[in-house]
Amino acid sequence: MVTEAEEFLKKYVEEIGGSVKGVDEKTGHLIASMLTGYKNAIYSKAARNADKALSLLNKCDSPPALAKAVLIIKNSSIKLAPMQKSMSSSYTWEGKAFGGVGKVEDSEIEECEFGPGDEEYLALVLPPDEIKVAEEYNVDNALALCYAVALNSSPLDGQSLREWVYTYVLTKISDYIAE
Repeated sequence: MVTEAEEFLKKYVEEIGGSVKGVDEKTGHLIASMLTGYKNAIYSKAARNADKALSLLNKCDSPPALAKAVLIIKNSSIKLAPMQKSMSSSYTWEGKAFGGVGKVEDSEIEECEFGPGDEEYLALVLPPDEIKVAEEYNVDNALALCYAVALNSSPLDGQSLREWVYTYVLTKISDYIAE
């Protein structure tokens, strides 16, 4: 039996697909990699992939809400990086983790949140008085938007996204939907 949240997410992914046709497969792959890193608490990887995706998004025809979503996840990654427990997979010649554990080199938080003009791209649109924690609300919407974009623009990442990120995003959406 399909839950209300599953049906909601499926419909949202389909709707977003038509809105983000300007996002190419390479950008979609970077967004998918960012999401996988974020979900698996490899925040330094998520932030690096967010930077790469942002540079490509500036060159393509995508809605500004998507760049905001990537930046919101990057900001969250920077904040969460000190709690990162896993090692980076890249090492220096001395055998030390490049950049160290829990470090996001040369990254500063750029304040960013979704605004009224972004609502058509958001999975979860609540009246301002119903938003309990604005930062969490923005991150949850950013995760859903990036998931939908990555799923639509990078077919080779589809299985990985469904295995690693789907349940994570679904859980976030379920928190807002009364079943």
